[in-house]
Amino acid sequence: MFHVNATTVLGQNIHVVGSIPELGNWNPTNSSESMMNPNYPRWFLPVSVPAGTTFQFKFIKKDAVGNVIWESGSNRIFTSPSSSTATIDTPLYNWQ
Repeated sequence: MFHVNATTVLGQNIHVVGSIPELGNWNPTNSSESMMNPNYPRWFLPVSVPAGTTFQFKFIKKDAVGNVIWESGSNRIFTSPSSSTATIDTPLYNWQ
């Protein structure tokens, strides 16, 4: 599960985009579905990724008309557990 603290303006949502097909292969159009935020500004989203895979990702802000704002800074790197049934949460990241 991905977690991030991020503020948005009305109409924006947070998505995850990254280096694997499940995260859109760096294409914002193919990014994850919108993250959920019942405790705004904390956002979260469960995403299934291949077991034992190291990948890069960033959070983006998207609005209904397709405008995209990429977070700054270096790409984030994460390695999924090697067990195909494992569930793991990322740290709670802060928008860069």
